[in-house]
Amino acid sequence: MRVIAVTVLCAVILATPVADAQLFHPEIRVPNAEALTAARKMAADLFSKLKEGKSEEIAKWIVVQSGATWNASTKIQQTNDFRSKLDIPTAENNVRQSR
Repeated sequence: MRVIAVTVLCAVILATPVADAQLFHPEIRVPNAEALTAARKMAADLFSKLKEGKSEEIAKWIVVQSGATWNASTKIQQTNDFRSKLDIPTAENNVRQSR
């Protein structure tokens, strides 16, 4: 009787979706050349704008990319937060250049 109960219990546990999810190993995919080229261009544009001091443009871009589900007030708050963080290095660079 115990053997049957343990066998049934094991069968139920192994048949659950949680067990399947834990046993599933996702495959590792390498991005194609087109996606890598687009990412490099995006990074180059980002650093170019940062060098030019266009922190507001960068902050808006970050919010558009990551905040699709945010409400309007959160988007404004996050844009201002990102902009203030991006302005700090620019201000430090301006002080260094003026010396």
